[in-house]
Amino acid sequence: MVVTCYLITLLPLYFTKVIGHNLNQLWGIDKIILGTALGSLAFYFGAKFHFHRKKKNGDQVHFPFQKVVFSISPLIILSVIFYYLTK
Repeated sequence: MVVTCYLITLLPLYFTKVIGHNLNQLWGIDKIILGTALGSLAFYFGAKFHFHRKKKNGDQVHFPFQKVVFSISPLIILSVIFYYLTK
């Protein structure tokens, strides 16, 4: 299911030559693929951290919307980092 979602998103970009353009690279990797990969990892580890903290707290969240905050915060941090790296 996850692979299907990535394919449905990335294949049209590849076939329309959006992915693979020489001027759209960072460190020799296409920016869309790099952002997708790093963003997916950040989201995954943020969600894992939520479950880790919840388990440590007796299966109770520390604050409302903890899952959302822990999942989205790494994406925001990465966005800020890459904004300044590519500025």
